[in-house]
Amino acid sequence: MTAWTTLGHLTSLQSLDVDAREWQLGADVALPASLTRLHISRHGAEEMPAQVAALSNLRSLHLLCVGYRSANLRQLASLHHAAFTGCHLPDSLSELTQLQVLEVCSPDSPADAVASSLGGALRRLTQLTGLWLEELPAAAVDLALLAPLSRLQWLYLELGDSAD
Repeated sequence: MTAWTTLGHLTSLQSLDVDAREWQLGADVALPASLTRLHISRHGAEEMPAQVAALSNLRSLHLLCVGYRSANLRQLASLHHAAFTGCHLPDSLSELTQLQVLEVCSPDSPADAVASSLGGALRRLTQLTGLWLEELPAAAVDLALLAPLSRLQWLYLELGDSAD
């Protein structure tokens, strides 16, 4: 579906929730630059659309059950809140050093891949004030990695089954 072409004209739109199960976001489709919050669910593409990375005002991004194997978030300098539910953690996660809140729930990766990605990110995300880790395999969570998070004000930690 390409009905999203008209969204670029909604210049005051700040928040957008998209259930993108059938969504095809081509390079010619524009998202409003005014977006500060974006929630994308069930988008089956293997790569996050370039239009998302171009949203320079985006402060909050939630990806839910998306198929992205690649998500370049490096350009999102205004991003303060990122949530990843039921999907792969992006390679660029550790470069989001301005993040204040990170939520990871039921990542769609093996425990060693989650441990590597999360471990690498937490070493660098020292500005975090909130951290939500839910349904992660115990092998993926090393509590020693929380030591550099001196600004952390709240933490939610729920480990999944050890068989995960």
